[in-house]
Amino acid sequence: MGQQVTRMIRFAGGERVPFSPFLADVRAGILAPRASRSIDGRKNDPRLPREGARMSEHRAKVHWHRRETRFIHAEYTRDHHWHFEGGTVVEASSAPQYLGNEALVDPERAFVAALSSCHMLTFLSLAARDGFLVDEYRDEAVGTMERNGERRIAITRVILRPQITWGSEPPNPEQLDRLHENAHKHCFIANSVTTAITVEKPA
Repeated sequence: MGQQVTRMIRFAGGERVPFSPFLADVRAGILAPRASRSIDGRKNDPRLPREGARMSEHRAKVHWHRRETRFIHAEYTRDHHWHFEGGTVVEASSAPQYLGNEALVDPERAFVAALSSCHMLTFLSLAARDGFLVDEYRDEAVGTMERNGERRIAITRVILRPQITWGSEPPNPEQLDRLHENAHKHCFIANSVTTAITVEKPA
């Protein structure tokens, strides 16, 4: 008989763990079928990397340079560039109320977009897993900046307003609520922030 070979997955940081379909899906950013993926099972599964172990790294380069002769708060440009792997470059600035360029994306709007995008991508994965066909997903997300409980200025609330067009029999209200609930629960960005995120039902 041939020698049995154990397939391994290697995470950033060097940790190696035995292969499982769940780990492969997580590494790819895809949620695996619900039937074999209970939440409690994930937390207690010894095959999972230890808490704090890096599963992936995500890099961005930010570049700003002075264009004015004088470096004065009210005068220097806030325009700059975000560089991402693959060659994508985004022109960015600060928000208009902070002397930025209204025509360019700012960190606050990018933050809201990141939350909306992450929720959408997780929702689509879950909907596909459950056999639903999504034709279109639109969201007009709104973030609110205010002082938090520590008197620091922060985006404390984000409201997601998804409008979904289905190419199959749509989920019933209970199923739709569960899809959004699980999309929020498994959204990497939502899990990384303290901002309160609400999914608003269509009028």
